Amino acid sequence: MVVTILGWAMIAVFMAVVMTKKLSPLVALVTIPMAFAFIMLVATGNIDKWTLLGDWVMNGLGTTANTGILLLFAILYFSIMLDAGLFDPITKKMIEFAKGDPMKVLIATAVVAAISLNGDGTTTLVCCAAFLPIYEKLGMKKMNLAVLVILQNTVMNLLP
Repeated sequence: MVVTILGWAMIAVFMAVVMTKKLSPLVALVTIPMAFAFIMLVATGNIDKWTLLGDWVMNGLGTTANTGILLLFAILYFSIMLDAGLFDPITKKMIEFAKGDPMKVLIATAVVAAISLNGDGTTTLVCCAAFLPIYEKLGMKKMNLAVLVILQNTVMNLLP
């Protein structure tokens, strides 16, 4: 039970730290699990095994380094592309097509997220990068974008 609670707390802390930009995603992927591993050792009464933390960190880094690098690259790449205005022409065409109707934009978001058919994080990155400027220009809630994209991911991840 303690491990489960600490696992959920670790995810919540990781998300909070990354979203508030207190730590970079790569640094958070290393430090947050290490801190929670130490907390778990204390909570379970195994503090005498603290020397195992180094082995755990190295094993964890070996399995998550590629994901962290990919995440860091994707964040930097799409941030630069958004700032450079790469998606501005697409944004203008989508707004013209939707004629300023938020419902059409919501439907287009769901369709684009569903078409990717892979159910992984790239769907989220591509859809958010493409549709975020549209949502901002039309004054739409960004929560709708997040919900529509993640709903498509959950459906695709449930399918065999």
